[in-house]
Amino acid sequence: MNRILQINGKNSFVMCCDFCAGSELDAGVFLIASPNGTHICQNCVAICATIIDDRGIERFDLDAPEAKESSE
Repeated sequence: MNRILQINGKNSFVMCCDFCAGSELDAGVFLIASPNGTHICQNCVAICATIIDDRGIERFDLDAPEAKESSE
């Protein structure tokens, strides 16, 4: 999600989280971009990780040998 904000009297293009609408201008917001242009902030990533943990879903380990084999 992107927004155009007035900053010092000028329109500025601001990247925002597609899940919570937090912008890159908000204190402590770091955005992660996907290849298709979707953005998620670290706060939403943490919420997703909590949901995954609470439901007992196994996480995919990108450092595991199986993950490296499948990406080759």
